[in-house]
Amino acid sequence: MTIVEENLVDEVTKLVQKKRMFELILNNAPLCIKWFDASGKLISINKTGREEHHLENMSEKEVANWDYWSCIKPEYHEKIKESMKRALEKGEESSFILEHVEGTSTGRYCYSYITPVKNDKDVVELLLFVSRDITKEKELEEKEKSQFSEIENMNKAMVDRELKMVELKQEIEKLQNQYKEIDKKV
Repeated sequence: MTIVEENLVDEVTKLVQKKRMFELILNNAPLCIKWFDASGKLISINKTGREEHHLENMSEKEVANWDYWSCIKPEYHEKIKESMKRALEKGEESSFILEHVEGTSTGRYCYSYITPVKNDKDVVELLLFVSRDITKEKELEEKEKSQFSEIENMNKAMVDRELKMVELKQEIEKLQNQYKEIDKKV
């Protein structure tokens, strides 16, 4: 083998190792990672994302044709589409919380961010759409809000009770004074 061939084999081996390392990182990240082409079409989803959205048994082609929007509640669609548009046209990153349609994901809420991936000429070639399940955090937040609301209601009831007590004491005092006045006249 010539030196050129050895160098070529070396370079190919390094590329294969880098590709394998990238795949390991991508598929073991505890995040749903999706990537879209420059037209906004889904290309693929990492292993964690496939598991999250029950797509484990789909082929790469089936995943690319999966209707991603069907798993997101419609009230979030416009915001996400606008974020994707800004990323593609202006290279802007964005982040937001979204809610999944029941049964389409292992989690209900995700904190998501969209990052444009640019080439050497500063042109956006891909969109990286990364999501982290925050269902437990949101449920805890909702529980805390509910408990806080209960405490506020109890506090209001207690304050109202105290105000009524003051009012009743004043009424009793007024009646006692009237009774004393009547008693003096009799």
